[in-house]
Amino acid sequence: MEQKQNKAGKHRRVLHPFLFAVFPILSLFSAHVDHVSLSEVYMPFAAMLCMACGLWLLLWPLLPQRHKRGLAISAMLAPFFAYGPVVDHIRTGIGHPLIVGDLALGAGILCVLVVAAGAIFSLRRSRRSFENATVFLNMVAASSVLVALGTLGFTAWHPAPISHHKESVQPAHSPQPTKGDLPDIYYILLDAYAREDILRSIFDYDNSPFISFLKDRGFYIADRSNSNYLWTLFSLSSSLNLDYLTAEAPPNESRREFELRVQERFRRNKVLELLKQRGYTCISFTSGYSAADGMEVDVTLEPGLVLGEFQNLLINLTPLRTVLGRMEYLSQYAMHRKRILYTLDQLPKLRRYGKPLFVFAHVTIPHPPFVLDENGNPVHSQPPIMLADGPQFFASGASTEEYIAGYTKQMTYLNARMRAIIDDIIRNSPDAIMLVQGDHGSRLRLTNKLETTDVREAAGILNAYRLPGRNMQELLYDQISPVNSFRVVLNAYLGTDYTILKDRTYSGKGTGQGSGGWRLVEITDMLK
Repeated sequence: MEQKQNKAGKHRRVLHPFLFAVFPILSLFSAHVDHVSLSEVYMPFAAMLCMACGLWLLLWPLLPQRHKRGLAISAMLAPFFAYGPVVDHIRTGIGHPLIVGDLALGAGILCVLVVAAGAIFSLRRSRRSFENATVFLNMVAASSVLVALGTLGFTAWHPAPISHHKESVQPAHSPQPTKGDLPDIYYILLDAYAREDILRSIFDYDNSPFISFLKDRGFYIADRSNSNYLWTLFSLSSSLNLDYLTAEAPPNESRREFELRVQERFRRNKVLELLKQRGYTCISFTSGYSAADGMEVDVTLEPGLVLGEFQNLLINLTPLRTVLGRMEYLSQYAMHRKRILYTLDQLPKLRRYGKPLFVFAHVTIPHPPFVLDENGNPVHSQPPIMLADGPQFFASGASTEEYIAGYTKQMTYLNARMRAIIDDIIRNSPDAIMLVQGDHGSRLRLTNKLETTDVREAAGILNAYRLPGRNMQELLYDQISPVNSFRVVLNAYLGTDYTILKDRTYSGKGTGQGSGGWRLVEITDMLK
């Protein structure tokens, strides 16, 4: 009987270290599937499997017995993935990111080494086979992965698409232009770019020189404009679908479920569909913010080696964030900066794709993280990198003064780059239509509660239009919001007959992301 048990033990597969290696990836993906592309998961999934296989081979001489070897690898994975949360907890307590960063790297590496050495030493000395431990850990790991996959499948299920108000679109009496007569359209979204009066009153920042430049180049400035929503994805989906997102969601629908439906509408939006039908070549740049990437365009432009939002979140769990932070060209901040500079560099260089063009560029500054100073020089910050602002930005220990300084410096640099970009576009395509907008305002006074948020700051946006050959004083007005932007453009240039909607702004209210009871509420009256 004992010989049979030993023989059975020899043939038991050791699966748990490989399952535990990929479980955090699947778990994190299931928590962010509403705005993360599956393409971002492949590389870290393969990398973790390779790491587990590498450890398996590396430890073979020290632990020839595979059950012991599997236990050692699983033991090492725990401090590896716990590094980020533990360091962030300490950082919050100490409040000095530089000291925490220096200490954390050494302490984290030491912890992994101590666990590894202790596990190897104990397992080598032990005469137990650990077959039962393998069976137990295989079951735990498999159950964890199955739960993550089940959550992923449930969350990724798409409810019915967001409904928009039904509206018949009749051709205008003017003849529709032919493809050769159609102007290029540039939709340039500057993330969190606040309105001029907000910049002056809250940031003590004079943006009048840039506003004067835009006016000199033929732009109309809607100087009382507000965003329709306080979040990037909602704003984009609304403006590119020419309508508001209905707030008539199922009673118990969470924000995550709502975002999934909104994202699907954004990727296959009405503006894109109509412009493709008219012969436009549609181009977009990736931004690193997964929810606002993935629009079904003809050409997607991206620099070579960059990290996506999900990959940054995963790295933030591990010691890699601190290791990469000490590598000038491979840090998370360097890669984020690389993506921004690539978009700004390439925006005026798209003539090779022919005419007419529809170009969508989501430029993720002046929004945090602050990676550029006023002259475009790199700003070296401590990990982890976060694309969030408002309360999440300040939760990392940052101060109001740091937000104001970082935000205004990035805006100064962005203004300088936008001057050159706009001049180059006009030089190459004199009849080009340009929409330069903020998706929402700055977030210095954003909180987790609507009642304590400065909604005027969060909603007030730059909203500038260049509509060559059209009377902008008749078509536009100082309170026009993004939901009406393409209604005006399509009516004026493509012969459609959209009516102009009442300009409204919405925020969210309820129990928060991932739980029931979340809903959109109109806050237009709070902006007066």
